[in-house]
Parts: sequence; structure tokens; C-alpha cells
Amino acid sequence: MVKLLSVRLSHLLLLFCLLFTASSNAALLFSQDPLTAPSPVASGPISTAGFKLIDNFSLSSDVELTQIDFWTFESIDPLFQTRSNVFDIAIYQDNGNLLVGAPIWSAVVSVFNNEITKVLDPITQLFSHSLSLATPQSLASGNYYFQVAAASNNTIDGSPGPIGALPVGWQSANGVPGAPPALLLSGNQIIPQVPAANMAFSLTGNVVQTIPVPSTLWLMVMVLLSGLFYRGSTKQLYH
Repeated sequence: MVKLLSVRLSHLLLLFCLLFTASSNAALLFSQDPLTAPSPVASGPISTAGFKLIDNFSLSSDVELTQIDFWTFESIDPLFQTRSNVFDIAIYQDNGNLLVGAPIWSAVVSVFNNEITKVLDPITQLFSHSLSLATPQSLASGNYYFQVAAASNNTIDGSPGPIGALPVGWQSANGVPGAPPALLLSGNQIIPQVPAANMAFSLTGNVVQTIPVPSTLWLMVMVLLSGLFYRGSTKQLYH
């Protein structure tokens, strides 16, 4: 009887988890669309392996992050080239000061390895990049920073270059620049930039929802538990 009761109680707990903590379908969690006019456009600041550009974002609910999108531009000017081939991307907790700890999530992804997409818009001459996370990343409600930077082999062909990585041109976002600001990360130090600008990126995932338990359902649970204990006590009485 004890074993049977334990199994049934474990089934009840599993049912609670399925009923009362659920994730919604994939939804847009945060978005700052790229600046696309006038065309062609290339207005964003650069982000290199040594100085990593970040922008802050906020979440009002607990989420499971499943997809990251952002936009870049490329320059072939021999005096100032940018490439969008190998990225060092990360998410940091916003600690409310000008210092960050280790990334909550990070990845180095390459276009050449098909780890992230690179699609050219022929009108705006911007590249859109989309990364699907193999494992959803849980993020609690709160404030964060998102980073797009050049990995050490962000070159024309992905091999180490003679002068190191080329910068990434992360595209600016539509809207009034400066709220929230784009910030430059050097080591763990955040350095506000002037003039500041919002950066173009979006986050997609599932909102984690906790469903309140109706009183009638609690009553059903109590009746079921009472029935289990009653059956156990009856068997002990007649044996």
C-alpha cells in the first residue's frame, strides 16, 4: 500500500507540474528594428574582439530564449573594413552598475560552419543574421545586456588574418538614439558611448507562465488523497 500510495502521489506531483507551469508558444520577447532609411544604409558603430559593443534590454516575465536575430553592414573600404562572418555573442546580467560578471550565455558562431545565417537585403544592403539555440536559455524577468562582437577569426574567409579580426558593423535601430544607450564593453568594464544609439536585434522564445490553481481543483486533490488514505486504512483494518 505504501508503494502504491507513493506512486500515485508522484503522479499527482507530475500532473501539477504539467498543469501549473507551462510555456506559451514562441513569441517575440524583445525587438529593436534596424534603421533602413535612407537606403543604402550603414550607420551603426563597430564592435571588435577587443572592444565588444553591447546594448541593454529588459524582460517583464520569465522566458526561455530560443532564437536571436540581429543586423549588420559590411564595408570594403581598404582603410576601414568590416565583416559579418564569425561572431562572439553573449548575454550578461545588468547589475545596475558599470561592471558585468561572466556571461549568462555566450557562443562563438560562424557563417562558414552554418551555425548562423547571413542574408543580404539587396535594397538596404544590410545582412540579417538568425541563430537558433540548440538548448533554450532560461532568463528570469529583469535587465540584461546583449553583445555582438567580432570573434578572433572574423575575416574574409574565416581563417586568422595577418592583422587579427576585422570589426563587425552592428546596425543601429530605428527610434530615438540613446535610450537605452549602446555601450562598449572592455573586459568587464562598461564604457558609455557618445553619441549613444540603440542597436538592431530581436529575441524570440517562450514566456514561462504559472497558472493559478482553482479552489475546486484543490478540493478534487484533497478528495483523491483522502480516498487513497481511506483505502489504505481499510486494508489494514481487515488484515
